[in-house]
Amino acid sequence: EAHQPDRFMPYDQWEALFESTVESRSGYRHDPVCDYCVGTGIFAHHGAVPEKGAPNFWHKPSGLRVWWYKYIGRDMTVQGDASPAAVASLMAECLASLS
Repeated sequence: EAHQPDRFMPYDQWEALFESTVESRSGYRHDPVCDYCVGTGIFAHHGAVPEKGAPNFWHKPSGLRVWWYKYIGRDMTVQGDASPAAVASLMAECLASLS
């Protein structure tokens, strides 16, 4: 049953609700064994590499792959040539392909 708290819920009620939620999820554990997490199987053809999963951006002709967390630039990992000249050329190619 989902609880929809009132806008002005007293702190002690909010704290009790929070604690019950934490306790109900304390046994949850994520085991990164699925194809997406380990970068094999079905996601291998989407540019996945072991331990990284599928990239957020993959330029197949150059092999450049980029992963980021939530939004570009945050906790970013790059595989391939990411020099300014290479990225400028790649972006020009991508933008030209949109027309």
